[in-house]
Amino acid sequence: NAGEYEVYVELASNNFTNVLSATIDLRIEKGDLKNVTTPSAKNAKYGQTLAEITLPSTSTGVWYFEDDLSMSVGNVGVNKFTVKLVPNDKNYKDFITEITINVSKADPKYTAPISISNLELQRYNFQRNHPSKNSL
Repeated sequence: NAGEYEVYVELASNNFTNVLSATIDLRIEKGDLKNVTTPSAKNAKYGQTLAEITLPSTSTGVWYFEDDLSMSVGNVGVNKFTVKLVPNDKNYKDFITEITINVSKADPKYTAPISISNLELQRYNFQRNHPSKNSL
């Protein structure tokens, strides 16, 4: 397994009269992941944050955004973000790459004003009920 180890080594000659021994510090580095499939492009709407974008879990590990999840997905268009695959097997290094997020226009959220036809109806009813007033 990857990690740091202390190894004791003892060497002896054929007749065991000369014995050499030593303690060696040994470090086994984590390996690089091979054949990693990067998550496909994601779609989002303007105003969303990275927390609203789902990254996949795989048998190899779990994907995470490197940026703060409260970060906006950006303006309308194609935006890139850094993601990291944390492997399930701790003998391998994290794998870092970029993914694309296609940001489209947001659905507008507003309350429609009174329509003109409703305003005209209100004026008509007011004038009918208050004949001495000429306008609303």
